[in-house]
Amino acid sequence: MYVYAILRNVQVILKGKPALIVSTLQFMDLLVLISVMLLRLVFVKVPKVIVRIESAREVKRPTTWRQKFLVWLFRYVDAFIVVSEQLKPFLIANFSIPTEKIHCIYNGVEIANTPVLPYEKREFLYDIISIGRMVEAKDHVTMLHTIKELVTTHRFTELRVCIVGGGNKEKEIHSLAKSLQIEKYISFMGTLDFEQGQALLLQSKLFLLTSKWEGFGIVLIEAMSKGLPIVSTNCNFGPNEVLASGKYGVLVPVGEPKAIALALAELLMDTSKLNQLSELSTVRANFFDMKKIAEQHRTLFDALLKTP
Repeated sequence: MYVYAILRNVQVILKGKPALIVSTLQFMDLLVLISVMLLRLVFVKVPKVIVRIESAREVKRPTTWRQKFLVWLFRYVDAFIVVSEQLKPFLIANFSIPTEKIHCIYNGVEIANTPVLPYEKREFLYDIISIGRMVEAKDHVTMLHTIKELVTTHRFTELRVCIVGGGNKEKEIHSLAKSLQIEKYISFMGTLDFEQGQALLLQSKLFLLTSKWEGFGIVLIEAMSKGLPIVSTNCNFGPNEVLASGKYGVLVPVGEPKAIALALAELLMDTSKLNQLSELSTVRANFFDMKKIAEQHRTLFDALLKTP
């Protein structure tokens, strides 16, 4: 399979003669870079290569032979794009990549041209919404214990929570909600399409992210583009940058339900603060407008193509 994929890559490059290749995900990076190395060995002009790194796991110190070989192949990379400034030090320390080769370009979202109903005029079906796959990284276990704290310690007996997403932890999470006796407060929506998720955002007071780690946290931007106040764990990597160290939302400790519940309780009881954060979310989301992000990519591409 590997040999066929590499030969196929070589064939595509020779036939298409691209000026530039952007690769994402370690497996594809490996195939692309081996292909480029082989072409250079036979003195064929090769395209510029950009490797895009989106995950915290992609910047861990290499341990397997494949990871170490990939790092060796990084010598054939002309530029690296990371989606968080926090990823840069890890690339430099673990892979010995020169600083000048690393460029931070955030993920972008499409900002709707049609205005949404102002936050203060909305009718909310849910107090809290969370959208994300039910996997280890998203830490729904902490989320459920947070909900338990809100109900028992802070007496939010009419709490309404919407959780969107499916994944390999789904049965475990449903079972935990039952054992914590908080099922009646939660609407588990399962996996929905993008538009359905966006509609639910407009029916919710605030967005909650309890992740242990992120690559960037684009779901925060999607929620902010709808004017939702944000409460997010200050995990590596992304939320701290998206919220500008807490300027545009509330940052809470990773894996601490009591602290998260306290922040949520204070915010849910403060209508003025909710309205203020809604306005700030809308302002911040525009920073990540897809058109602006596309222009940053274009600038980098043009600069690379001008170099010999």
